[in-house]
Amino acid sequence: MDFLKVLLTLLISAGLVLFWSGFTAKLNEWLKKYKMSTLLYLNVLIASFPFLFIAQLSLGLYPIKSLGSSTLFMIVIIITVLAAMLDGLKHNEAKHGGALLGWCMEGMLMEIPQRMLMQYFIFMLLQTLAVSNAAYYAILCNACVWCLAIYINNRMLKAQTNKDLFYELLASFIFSIGIGAIYQYNGFILIAMIAHGAERFVSNWLISLRD
Repeated sequence: MDFLKVLLTLLISAGLVLFWSGFTAKLNEWLKKYKMSTLLYLNVLIASFPFLFIAQLSLGLYPIKSLGSSTLFMIVIIITVLAAMLDGLKHNEAKHGGALLGWCMEGMLMEIPQRMLMQYFIFMLLQTLAVSNAAYYAILCNACVWCLAIYINNRMLKAQTNKDLFYELLASFIFSIGIGAIYQYNGFILIAMIAHGAERFVSNWLISLRD
């Protein structure tokens, strides 16, 4: 029975993530159309505002339980470096200056929809459905739906080769499982945000070494 409940949760959350991704893409087009390019790297945050408002009114936000420990921070570093090493295998051009800063900032802001919104929503839905080990399934489902969004987006845009897409999906899954587990444990979103920004910075640095 739990399997069907988890599958239902996975389908609902995948639909919500795809809807959010489409909304973000439309917002991106609107910002370009009205020549508001300086806000492009903030479109993730802007697109999240209405969903954060709804979440606050309905579910509330996931509470901060702990600021962590030295062991936890070491785990964060290991996960971040591992994901960056996989991302660094992609055949992308290295970013520099403002482009790099904006890209890292976008990565940090992505933790708001990924962790504060979707992972918490999945967790609450699984708890409502009385699923055993709801926290573990929430982390796994959240990683899967965001990897699905990456896959669909890349297939639609044809932005990467199959090999590069594989590296990105693997890096995203590992990062989402690891950082998702830490967020589920302590509820401190800033750790996840810094880790995501750092992962992008390190992966870009690794790519630059090959240029």
